[in-house]
Amino acid sequence: MRIILAIIAVCFSLIAAPPRADAQVELLKSECGVHGTVVNIERAVWPNVEVTYSSLGSKRVAVTDENGDYQVQLSPGIYNVTVRFGLFNVPNFERSKVVHLCPETLIINLWIHPWCASGCDDHAYSKTFGSDWTGGSHQAVLTYLSSKKSKLGLVYKSALLTYKNQTLFADEITTDSKHRLINAKGNVVFENGTTQETYEQMIMRFGADDLIKNG
Repeated sequence: MRIILAIIAVCFSLIAAPPRADAQVELLKSECGVHGTVVNIERAVWPNVEVTYSSLGSKRVAVTDENGDYQVQLSPGIYNVTVRFGLFNVPNFERSKVVHLCPETLIINLWIHPWCASGCDDHAYSKTFGSDWTGGSHQAVLTYLSSKKSKLGLVYKSALLTYKNQTLFADEITTDSKHRLINAKGNVVFENGTTQETYEQMIMRFGADDLIKNG
C-alpha cells in the first residue's frame, strides 16, 4: 500500500510541476525582434505613428517613440507592413513583404514619401515588379514622385524600391527592362535588413533571393 501511494505521489508531482526553464527559453526563441525607424525621404523621423506587421493569424502593432523608432517581436513568417497616422493609413507608404527568419534580428527602416493630410499636392505613385523581373514568387515594390522615359529605360524620381527585407532609395532609379537592371543615382541608400550603405551611384539586379550589385 505504501509503495502504491508513493508512486501516485511521484506521478502527481510530475503533472503539477511547472514547465522547465529550458522549455520556456525554447518558446521565447520562436519569436525574435524586428526594429527600425519610420523616416521620410528627407530624413525626418515620424514619432507617434502606428506600425503593424500582419501575417496569416498573426498581427503585431508598435507605436514609434519620439525618435521615430519602433520594435516588435515576431514569429518566423512573411509579413505585410502598414504605417498608420491617427485614423488613417499613411497613403504614401507601400513596401514589399518582409520575410522574417529567426533567430536573426531584422532592422527594417520604413521610408515614407512626403505626405500631408490636406492642402498640398504631394502624391507618390507605385508599381510592382513580378516574377518576370525577380524570378521568384515575391514582388518588388517601387514608389516614386514622378517618372519619365529615357534611352536607357524609365526614370523614376525620388524613388524607393523594396524587395523583401531590402530597401533601395535614390534621387533617380532607372529600370532597364531589356537587361533587367536597376540603376540608382544620387544620394543612394541601400539597406538589407542588417546594414545600411550609401553610394552616389550603383547598378543592381535581382538575384535568386534578393537584390545584388551588378558586376
